[in-house]
Amino acid sequence: MKTKVILIFVMLASIYSYAQQPPVVRTLSYLQKRASSYSPESGDYIKDFQNQLSPYIGTWRYEGNGKIFTLKLQRVNKVFWGQSYSDITYFYSDYIILTYKLQDTNGNIIHDNTNLVPTTMFSSEFGYLCIDESDDYIDGSFRDFTTNVLVSHCKITKLVTTAGQPDKIYFELFESHTSLRKTPNQPTNYIPGVTPLYSVPNRIELVRIE
Repeated sequence: MKTKVILIFVMLASIYSYAQQPPVVRTLSYLQKRASSYSPESGDYIKDFQNQLSPYIGTWRYEGNGKIFTLKLQRVNKVFWGQSYSDITYFYSDYIILTYKLQDTNGNIIHDNTNLVPTTMFSSEFGYLCIDESDDYIDGSFRDFTTNVLVSHCKITKLVTTAGQPDKIYFELFESHTSLRKTPNQPTNYIPGVTPLYSVPNRIELVRIE
């Protein structure tokens, strides 16, 4: 939970530009980051030593409830985060970078940023997910661009499938106090408790298509 709180603050903090990225001071595994004794320090690099992110890489699709939802998950190593929260100045981590395409069943595009190319610098155009509290899933951030909602917790689980069946993942969004972006950024037609918070489908299975 401690690392998840740090992730949220990092996303909301100011991002600094560096002509040359500062050095890595120490390199740690996801397991070391999860340890209760872990204390974040400037220059930390959380590295995917066991290649745990690779099973999630690909393009995944869901069709139902009048929508077609396509997730594109790409791996980017050593993503740089610079911010001003607490005594932490910057750190690095290996991430799954998320983009998505949302369509109606007629093929009309509601949102599509899957053509964007991720870099090692943070951008609010992407979702960022990694191994956090468990080895069984990746989690992190997701932004619903249609309703302009910043979701602080997105969770993607790799599902077990039988031989010969396509790979599947389970996609979940969790609402929290940071989920709704404040005015003037929130849509003018949003009515709490009436208007759906997300435009994308939630708690769904997606099948690998690439």
